[in-house]
Amino acid sequence: MKDTKTGKQRAVPTNEVDSQLLEWRKKQKEYVSRYYPDQKIKDTDLIFCNPANEMKQFPYSMFNTIWIRVIQLCGEDLKPYLLATGTKPHTD
Repeated sequence: MKDTKTGKQRAVPTNEVDSQLLEWRKKQKEYVSRYYPDQKIKDTDLIFCNPANEMKQFPYSMFNTIWIRVIQLCGEDLKPYLLATGTKPHTD
């Protein structure tokens, strides 16, 4: 992850999701080697990067659009996460 002030790469704590991130990287390498054989993944590449754009990050606007679509697809199956018993769901 890049530091927002300096723009330099920095380490980010993974809070015990190391195995999931390693599995993601494995699947990412398989995907890239299959669909983008000329593109190589380096250890310094972002976890969520765009192999069609030289492994650069996706634009933030894309995440917003996809997230809205995911929420719509979940429909009624999407339940609010309550932090404590008796907590009211967040609404806007």
